[in-house]
Amino acid sequence: MKSRWKRIVLIILGVLLLRYGFFMSPLHHLRWVRSCPDQSLSPAEVEARYQEGKAATEEGRMGEYYLSTSILAGLPALREAAEHGHLEAMGEVRSHLMHAGIINVSSGPEFWRTQLGVAEEALMWFILDAHLGDEAPKSEEEKATFRILLDPKLPFPDGFFRSNSGTAWMFQMLSAGALDHARKQAYAWKGCWPEKKP
Repeated sequence: MKSRWKRIVLIILGVLLLRYGFFMSPLHHLRWVRSCPDQSLSPAEVEARYQEGKAATEEGRMGEYYLSTSILAGLPALREAAEHGHLEAMGEVRSHLMHAGIINVSSGPEFWRTQLGVAEEALMWFILDAHLGDEAPKSEEEKATFRILLDPKLPFPDGFFRSNSGTAWMFQMLSAGALDHARKQAYAWKGCWPEKKP
């Protein structure tokens, strides 16, 4: 009888670990900020991975609506291309994860992850895009928000997570620790693809 209870407890703990342990993200290793991702593919292979991932996510698409199974099938290739500095792949990954973790407040098709982990990864790609892009925010409020996002040495000011800026609504889906980790990882990766800098 005791061994049966032990097995039940172990199964429950295993399920909890799978669901919540380090967010179970494909970027779970980013809990500890990693420098640059592996760059083992040639430019042609990176482009092929992007096209493969994009085609997979588009399978069965109806207007703005994507099939979860299609996103699930295409994300690994898109992530691989994104980690090689492919800007369109970064945008695709960011878009799919934002839709799931921030707009729908869910894990999306990657059901084994937490919403918080998905939202954190989405914000990491969002902040990284701001590092690599040349479009400056227009309003003073947005400039102040991005100054905090782009410099992980700056503390979050009071009210940062309740700001009315056009960007800040996304932060309500994250803890301060998750957003801090996202901006630190984006900062660590901003120089990984020097040819992408404007």
